[in-house]
Amino acid sequence: MVNDHLLKGAGLLPGALTGKLSDLAGLVVAPVLAAALLDARTSRARALAFAAVVAPFAAIKLSAASAQLLVGLVGLAGIKWHIWQDPTDLAALVVLVPAWRLSTRAASSRVLPARSAEGGSRTAWVLERAALGASAVACVATGTPRPGGYFTDAYLVNLTPGVVDVRVRWVDASLDCSAVTAGDPTRMFGPSAFNLGMTYRLDPQDTLPLNRVVARNAAGIFDVPSPALDEPCDVALLETDGMRPVMVWWSDLRSVTIPPNVKDNKGFWDDAATVAGRVALGPDTVVAPGEVKKGELRTNVEPSACAGAPQSSFQWSSRRPEAPEFGEIASIDALPDGCIELTLV
Repeated sequence: MVNDHLLKGAGLLPGALTGKLSDLAGLVVAPVLAAALLDARTSRARALAFAAVVAPFAAIKLSAASAQLLVGLVGLAGIKWHIWQDPTDLAALVVLVPAWRLSTRAASSRVLPARSAEGGSRTAWVLERAALGASAVACVATGTPRPGGYFTDAYLVNLTPGVVDVRVRWVDASLDCSAVTAGDPTRMFGPSAFNLGMTYRLDPQDTLPLNRVVARNAAGIFDVPSPALDEPCDVALLETDGMRPVMVWWSDLRSVTIPPNVKDNKGFWDDAATVAGRVALGPDTVVAPGEVKKGELRTNVEPSACAGAPQSSFQWSSRRPEAPEFGEIASIDALPDGCIELTLV
């Protein structure tokens, strides 16, 4: 409770740490509580109690449909909740080992009052169950409040008529912005170049920052950005049902404040400053009306001219007048199209 209600979003600890602490604490306390509430004294009964907690946890981390179903069920109770999918949260399952040992020890030492006609025993039994129920409610992690706006260079807006689950994945490497802007990122980056990303659920007219740091903040993860993330360019992969994966990339865009939902927001649509970084998600398509570039993800890249025959020379991708005739090779990289890229300094 201290982590969820005091530390989250307070800036005292990295957001990734407080998020993982919630998962670790929940997977220790919740299964033990479930076993206690069900009075599971045998190994099989405790295993079923643990499965009742662990199976939904794994499902919502791996399946957007499962996460949406749980959000809908919780919404029936009048609770507004949002689940940010992050498969790396499954690493918290390691705490099930100490949780199981704790539950086993508690079951062997617990002496619950039998169902008795005596009022005192019955009252104690009811009070214990009430205390366990209150503890279970306390295990529910707090959500991240909806922000008043995002300060981002590029962003996505859902222009479809329905709710959409979008997974955004970013290139899992430091970027050479000059190469990104001068070349074709759809030839540079294959499916394995992107990280696991995060899944976001967007209502109609909802917006989502594509700046990876701001997007993590929107999910309640307040990391201190590393120098590698502080680049003026980025490449992201957008995945959603019914649409082929689409890559988007941008460089040197000015950040602007974007409202979280732009329905009936005439000022937003009339503001020319918001067009440059806009990526519009429509039915089965992505439109980039401004300075963001887009292209379909390529799983197989056809050979380029430089890979068609044995070569004895190199083609300059961006020859500059000040480039030295002699230089030191700083790096050698094999590109997806079969070419070899040399970086000279």
